[in-house]
Amino acid sequence: MSARSYLVYRLTAALGSMGTLAGNERRGSDDWPARSAVTGMLGAALGVHRTDRSGFASLESDYAIGLSRLQLGPILTDFHTAQTVPTSAAKRPSSRSDALALGKAKGSLGTVTVITHREYHQECMFDVAVLAIAEEPQWSLDVIRDALLRPHFTLYFGRKACPLDLPLGPRILDADDSIKAFDFYRRSIPTPSSATSGEFLLDARLVDENCDQGQAIVRRDGVVDRERWTFADREYLLLNVSPEDVS
Repeated sequence: MSARSYLVYRLTAALGSMGTLAGNERRGSDDWPARSAVTGMLGAALGVHRTDRSGFASLESDYAIGLSRLQLGPILTDFHTAQTVPTSAAKRPSSRSDALALGKAKGSLGTVTVITHREYHQECMFDVAVLAIAEEPQWSLDVIRDALLRPHFTLYFGRKACPLDLPLGPRILDADDSIKAFDFYRRSIPTPSSATSGEFLLDARLVDENCDQGQAIVRRDGVVDRERWTFADREYLLLNVSPEDVS
């Protein structure tokens, strides 16, 4: 396979939240960032607003995403209090803020708060690889790299309570496949000796590179409508490759 250009960058945070399907009282954290979180971060760096459906549609369709897990610490559970909004005051709101606004306008905000538990992973470190798969993507990899170096909006690891520890360090690398691109990147920047290098989650649109390896899984993390928080299923390949095989 001929070499292709990949944009690779690193996410590092003392606390990270990788959302799963949201519940009312407990918000868990997955072991991998969701595709929607990566898409949201790229959109934030580029200055794409939540209301820009065509912009997020391009980020979803024009690029394939791969993840390499280098470090993931134990779960930390925090709690928040949230004001209740009766369903009679806010029927089928598009967002939490809309529900609160409707409840306030009708004088129907609940007087009792509920406690919600939220999970965070400690000591998070992931590398992200972006491959343009459209013939004419809306943004070139060079434009996305420059946006990650000077993001339009503030970037964070899942929730606003999870700031990034270090700059993203985006680089464009030529490699035969995404696994090699991750390896080239890991060798090109300082990487803690404690970091692993053999766990990967690849967009199914990259599976032609590693079609005889890994476990096929489905995650509901593809963005349908960022403003209304609706998502679709996406297929991935979960790989565990030894460092000797990567090199």
